[in-house]
Amino acid sequence: MEDKTQRTKKNYGPWFYIVETVALGVLVPLALLFLEYYVFNPGDEPSQLARGERLRALVPWGVGIVLATVLITSVVRRDGRTWWLGIGRWLRGLRPQLPLSTANQRTAHAQRLYDEGFDARSAEVDREKAEADKRPPSWRIERRDEHYPDEFRLYNSGWMVGNVHINAPESYFTFDGGAPVYPGDFGDNSAGGVIGKAFYGTPSDEALAEGMTFIVSWTDLKGYRQKQAVFVDPSNLTSKVP
Repeated sequence: MEDKTQRTKKNYGPWFYIVETVALGVLVPLALLFLEYYVFNPGDEPSQLARGERLRALVPWGVGIVLATVLITSVVRRDGRTWWLGIGRWLRGLRPQLPLSTANQRTAHAQRLYDEGFDARSAEVDREKAEADKRPPSWRIERRDEHYPDEFRLYNSGWMVGNVHINAPESYFTFDGGAPVYPGDFGDNSAGGVIGKAFYGTPSDEALAEGMTFIVSWTDLKGYRQKQAVFVDPSNLTSKVP
């Protein structure tokens, strides 16, 4: 029984065809030239020397023709085209990578740096605020009337802060000379230290009956503005003068 199985054509690869083309392109012309100049029409010795000079002058042309033949042959063959495409991909991979080669890439890079810096600074600010919150001041307000009538004292028995302001609703308290401001440091970081500073004003009848809330604001150790509501009960708003 006849075996009708079709044999698979062997693929030798592009180098085989390139060598084959070079061999044909070199050997065939050399063989023809040898037959022409040295077998069929050898000529005398001076003629041989002249022919040798002409042959050497034709070498670059012959090399160029052979290379052109190799290129054309390799491109025409399917496996040759595959080989040249692989060489092209390899050469493209050697190009230097320039991440900032276009305006869009430079803009994206700058935006990424800005975002990273903003996120880092935001995290730093959060850490600073958390650290400052661990060392807060401790406020209280009392009516003293020690030196002058309508004298009040703002006390800080916590950590030292700065640039302290006091405010209150006008319906509950009228400051004498405007809401007080204490520039500079306010507090004493020593154990048990208490600092008090005076302000003057008159509470309303409603405040004397119900108590009232002052708003104390300050600059903390990291330079951030903070504020706190301080409630004062009626007993600390009532006049101490008999």
